[in-house]
Amino acid sequence: MADYYSKFDVVKRIPKGKANSSMIVNMLKEICAEYGTPERLVSDNGPQYTSQLFQQFVKEWDIEHVTSSPRYPQSNGFIERMVQTVKNIIAKAKKSHQDVQKALLCQRATPIDSSLPSPAELLYGRKIRGTIPMKVRVNNTLPNCNRDIATDHLKKRQDQQKEYHHGRAHEQSPLYKEQHVRIQDLVKKKWVPGVVVNKRQEPRSYEVRTENGNILRRNRRHIKETEERHEERQYQESHEQTTQHRMHEQSQQTTPKQNTHTVQTDNKQTPTKTKQNDEQIYHTRSGRAIVKPEKLDL
Repeated sequence: MADYYSKFDVVKRIPKGKANSSMIVNMLKEICAEYGTPERLVSDNGPQYTSQLFQQFVKEWDIEHVTSSPRYPQSNGFIERMVQTVKNIIAKAKKSHQDVQKALLCQRATPIDSSLPSPAELLYGRKIRGTIPMKVRVNNTLPNCNRDIATDHLKKRQDQQKEYHHGRAHEQSPLYKEQHVRIQDLVKKKWVPGVVVNKRQEPRSYEVRTENGNILRRNRRHIKETEERHEERQYQESHEQTTQHRMHEQSQQTTPKQNTHTVQTDNKQTPTKTKQNDEQIYHTRSGRAIVKPEKLDL
């Protein structure tokens, strides 16, 4: 668990096979009792966080619970990066036969950069004593002006990272309800058809109903717009027009002979064939030509 503002991490060890909702809720209660109750808690869609017991916990402790998009860890990139940092620290400590807790203490007491204090100083409002040699004696006073300066530096740092990301990314068009789309099946590595059911309050998050009736929540990155239904509708309209044209021709054949057009060649009468190629060909929105097969007309 990590604090968004101070980047201060809290690491707890869960026994193997006991990562259930009850264990997670009890640990979160201990953390909230030590550091205070957060206003907002962001998590993934793991079964421990979607259970009724966890929902009851956040309601009783007055915590706003927000879940990231399923199968899309990038939407909760802050904690994913913190997990990577903590794992690297633990791996290096074990490899060098050092105390893991001492390594985590050094990480929390080390300044973030040249302009920002350590995560512990941002969280507690004072420096903490660690095992790393310091240039000056620990001073437990942090004026309000320094806190404002630290907040500004954090904001500039995040804005700079945001610009780097937006330089490579682009905003995708929003989807509307009942729109036919393709949703990515991350297990089979295929794009399967679906229909948009609802747009969630989380950014770029939608609920999509698949062909088998399941409703899945996915990020906009895992959804593609499709023209399948549009092409099918155009095909049906063209088919109806062709059918009406043939019925009109049949009605003309039953009328008196002056309505029939014939051409005499070598004392033989050959009916003039109407050009149906233009009516059998239509183009999709993407420009692809759809040609209906010619059938034997006796």
